[in-house]
Amino acid sequence: MSKKRIRVIGLFIAVLSLAVLSGCGSAKKKQKATTKTTEVASTTEKENISKNKDQQTITSSATTEATTKVTTSTTTSTAKKTTKATTETPIATKKDEQKAAVKATVTYNGFSDTNSVEMKMSDGSYEVMIVEKEDLIKKLEDLNPGTKVTIRYKAKAGQANKQIIAVF
Repeated sequence: MSKKRIRVIGLFIAVLSLAVLSGCGSAKKKQKATTKTTEVASTTEKENISKNKDQQTITSSATTEATTKVTTSTTTSTAKKTTKATTETPIATKKDEQKAAVKATVTYNGFSDTNSVEMKMSDGSYEVMIVEKEDLIKKLEDLNPGTKVTIRYKAKAGQANKQIIAVF
């Protein structure tokens, strides 16, 4: 290699080394400044925590009381709904199916699907009942919604809905 190239490369290395070394020095200065800032921030943070500790305790206990009240009422409300739904629609068993049929006068409200009919019971509640026999389906289709009709129905095993077995 020529002497000029060696000098240029040497000069380049020297400049590069100087830049790296000066960068390290400023990095140390930045590190010291950051450490001081962190220490000040930590001290300030500790002071704020101790000053606000009493306020946080008061706020925390008030929030806990409010949360407990809301949670309790929600839980109670949900439990009531669950219990209500469970008692209103039990699934019939084989024993239920073997019981005698019940005769009742109800108000026909119409079909909810091809083999389910909505009836308004004498106590004012509504029930969807299953109809499987074609002759009963035809009788009910001929009725107008709102017509009072006497039916016999009973439980069907595995179903929540009662089954209509006769229409009068």
